[in-house]
Amino acid sequence: MDNMAASRHTDRGVNRLMYSPFQRDLPPLFTSFNPTEDDELVNEVLEDISQHEEDYLDLTLEEESQLISKVKAYLNRGSTHTA
Repeated sequence: MDNMAASRHTDRGVNRLMYSPFQRDLPPLFTSFNPTEDDELVNEVLEDISQHEEDYLDLTLEEESQLISKVKAYLNRGSTHTA
């Protein structure tokens, strides 16, 4: 997987996490953004994401590290918008 594809894969994973059913269990700090702005993009991304957890086992440690870093960045960005 090249860097651009890995980045898209990471973005999709982050968006999936941000708009997952588990989001409703998050404190308001992480849910204060307006999800309707990106609904079309999110729906497009969700179509590309497999529903089977085993499909994610092919990530390299580097790709997994990038995903974790990106999730942390989104979470940090969310906390600065509500402060």
